[in-house]
Amino acid sequence: INPILFIIGIMLAVLGSAMFIPVMVDYFSNNSEWKNFLPPIFITYLTGFSFIFAFKQKDPHLNLRQAFLLTFLAWISLAFFACLPFFFSDLKINFTKSFFEAVSGITTTGATALYNLDHLPKGLLLWRSILQWLGGIGIIVVAVAILPFLQVGGMQIFHTESSDRYDKIVPRTAQLTGNIALIYIGMTSVCAFSYYILDMSFFDAINHAFTTISTGGFSTHDTSFAFFKNPKIDYISSFFMILGCIPFVLYLRFLKNDKKILFMDDQVRLMIKTMVIFIVFLTLYRFVTSQQNFSVILQTVIFNVVSILTGTGYATTDFTLWGQFSIILLFFGMFMGGCSGSTAGGMKAFRIHVLFSHSKTQILKLIYPRGIFISRYNQKIISTSVLTSVIQFFFLYIFCFLILSICLALTGLDFLTSLSCAATSIGNIGPALTPVFGPVGNFASLPDTAKWIMIVGMLLGRLELFSVLVIFMPSFWRH
Repeated sequence: INPILFIIGIMLAVLGSAMFIPVMVDYFSNNSEWKNFLPPIFITYLTGFSFIFAFKQKDPHLNLRQAFLLTFLAWISLAFFACLPFFFSDLKINFTKSFFEAVSGITTTGATALYNLDHLPKGLLLWRSILQWLGGIGIIVVAVAILPFLQVGGMQIFHTESSDRYDKIVPRTAQLTGNIALIYIGMTSVCAFSYYILDMSFFDAINHAFTTISTGGFSTHDTSFAFFKNPKIDYISSFFMILGCIPFVLYLRFLKNDKKILFMDDQVRLMIKTMVIFIVFLTLYRFVTSQQNFSVILQTVIFNVVSILTGTGYATTDFTLWGQFSIILLFFGMFMGGCSGSTAGGMKAFRIHVLFSHSKTQILKLIYPRGIFISRYNQKIISTSVLTSVIQFFFLYIFCFLILSICLALTGLDFLTSLSCAATSIGNIGPALTPVFGPVGNFASLPDTAKWIMIVGMLLGRLELFSVLVIFMPSFWRH
């Protein structure tokens, strides 16, 4: 376990260093709240550097079991220490709410248990955004460097020639992180600048750029993007949300003169097609059933559909009032999510593509028994192991969703609330589809037991189910 604790120690040191940013913001804003960050910084630094010095590794190597364990423990430990600023703040909230907020941030879910965001200290608001930004890049690294190793949910389809041995996982992760971090930082900077020139305040622009590129959805205002009342901001935000849910390795290939890759990738094309279909149907439905101007309808539909399908969770209006058709359509949209290798949640577009491709092949075999039909992804034959993993993931995802829904119902929540809270947590979306916990509400009034159930759902969804569940298998711990 030494290399695992050593790597976690480094992560905690980075997390503790990140806490100094909101400290400086509060200090120069003459807000005494900065003092509440000092105990969390001390505790995080003490633990992190203790792990670094006690378990120092010159060249850490991880085998399969260690990689699974690191993936799980890293997210749990980071969420625990990330919740301390909320717990020590003047908000006087209990540990459950603090941990819920931290897990929602680090997993880029965006479901908040806080209210009166417009009046919270700037440092605490910035900390929420930083958590989502750090969680976003962490998710990308896990998706492109670790999950293909572990062959989780068909992710082995994204294996590269340099990832065929377990002990290469750490150096390969470091190399990928460096390249992806530059793109991630660049996109965040461009997004923040775009927001700023469209009349967002500098503070709002930075915070929303952090939570847009990470498809996190935390806002500095209770009314989210409805606060700005600016159609241009809504459209530019939609554009950057889509960029955030595209595989970041494609950007690397794009920069290496593979200019067509962004338009040729099967899962990107499926995601864009799905968005267009949702937008067309909802726009027509809203145009027929509401009295609003067409341009207003189109603007609100585009923004909120993109927000849900990318798993960001921003809102400009209460879409739970759009009618039952809209609620059902958006509910199913929660399950798809963005692309693998991006910051988005959900089942991922590539798995949906694999399932549809396989289903089409099976139907053709029924029609033409003597025909030879092959399922493909990006012009490559889908192997049996990938197909089996994707099917296993799909059924396990639905099973976990049902279990979460039942557990939430046992806490006293109604049918729609239980289903949508389960879907939004395991899909890392953000808002549920009810007035209280929907786009204009928050999860502050959710029972503590239900919050812990949603925390489990957020972690399960973020770590692709298998990475968490395998830890609790007795056979995992046997030599």
